[in-house]
Parts: sequence; structure tokens; C-alpha cells
Amino acid sequence: MNKLIPLILLLPVFNLFSYIPGESHIGGKIGVTSVGGEGTLSTLAIYSGSYAFSDQNIDESDSSFAFDLEGNLNVLSLQNGFGLDISSNFHATPSDYYQFGVNVRPFLNQGGIFSPYLIVGICHTSIGEDEETADYKQDSGDLFSASIGIGSAIVFNDFVSINPSFTWNRLEFPNLRLNYSFMDSPFNFNFGKTNSYQLSLPINFRLTDNFSLGLEYRLTMASEVTAEAGGTVNGGVLYGMAYRDLEYTLHSFLVSSKYSF
Repeated sequence: MNKLIPLILLLPVFNLFSYIPGESHIGGKIGVTSVGGEGTLSTLAIYSGSYAFSDQNIDESDSSFAFDLEGNLNVLSLQNGFGLDISSNFHATPSDYYQFGVNVRPFLNQGGIFSPYLIVGICHTSIGEDEETADYKQDSGDLFSASIGIGSAIVFNDFVSINPSFTWNRLEFPNLRLNYSFMDSPFNFNFGKTNSYQLSLPINFRLTDNFSLGLEYRLTMASEVTAEAGGTVNGGVLYGMAYRDLEYTLHSFLVSSKYSF
């Protein structure tokens, strides 16, 4: 059961890099991702006309290495400042998580400080891996989802720019099956799909006309998820388990490099 928390905390991060509308580029990032989860594990046993109930607080944290690959291609740039870019990204950690996304970004660039844009795309997220032992089985969470967001490049000068952005997408957590020796039949936890929200705050330093370095902080939040399972244990005692109101946050700190063309 302890395996559930590290795997379920690997939330997707739909990468919103140090993006300048209308600028074609390729790049990569490396960094550290720290995840935390809070919630409650409740159990209820009913036997011989009596019952026993308990609540156990869940407060877990973990961290891992992360890396990104990214690309952006400007396909339309009009004289009135309107344009269209196509972007793609791949994000992964060593803990059986990856995400690949493609999106289009209509933007408005009037040559000033602010260049707002929309994000409309699709991403595929995989969390965990298929795993099975005598008393434990996990099915990885795989989901194609729309991704929708807004952002704006803010160019202070030829050297420094930032790109705050906010996106929404859906994700699916791994399903869990427990079959310990005291259980008369397996307990199946189906966590299902939930919403994920990402806030990205990258800063970009242009060293030459074509090469840039940057730093990025991302905050990812997943809305509450709940899963319940029940059956009998020890030859007939009614027993129920529920993971309730699980909330997750993810903090990422990344160093980036980018080549523009």
C-alpha cells in the first residue's frame, strides 16, 4: 500500500517554457521536481454487532530528477501582429512518468513589452507502470486530454524576458488492487480522472541572437480524488477502505537552454 503514494504523486506537467511568440526554437531543461500529497485513509470494520472505525492522515513527499525536450515553430506571422505557432514538448522523470504534448498558440505581438497568447492542444500522460505481485497489482494511468491555457511573454529588454502562463488539463491516476492474505477477496481502488492546473513562471536570458539560458519555477495542483473499496476479511468480517480528499501539489525548479532560429 505504501507504493501508492509515490506513484500517484507523479502529476503531469504540461511544459510551458520560456516562450517568445513568433520565435522558432528548440531547447531542453533539467531540474528537480518535489511532490507532496495530503488526504485521509479511512477504514471501517463491522463484526458481531459492533464496529471499529479509524482515520489515518496521509502526508507524503518525494522528489526526483526531471528533464524536458521542447520545440516551437512559427507558421504564421502577419503585419498586424497576429500570428500562429505550433509547439511540442516531452517531459519525464525516472519514476515511471512521462508526458508528450502538441499545441497551437495564436498570439498578438505588437512589438511592445506584452505579447499575449492562447494555448489549445492535446497531451498524453502516463503515470506509473503495470506492476503485479502476490498481494498487489497496479495498472498505469494513461490518458489523452485537451490542454487549454493563456500566457504572455513580457520582454523587458534585449537580454531579459519572462513568460507567465496558466493551463488546465485532465489526468488519470493508476488503479490499485490489493489482495492481502487477510482479505477474503481483492479490494479494487479506481481513482479515475481529475483536473490538473499548472502555473509556470520562467525567466529567459538571451546571451546571443540565437542562444539563451533560463530558470523556471512551476506549480502543479490536482483537484481532490477519492477511491473506495470493500469486502470481507478473516472469513466474513465486513471491511471497507477509502482514500478520501487526496490533494496534490508539485513544485519544479528547472534550468533551461534554448536555440532560436
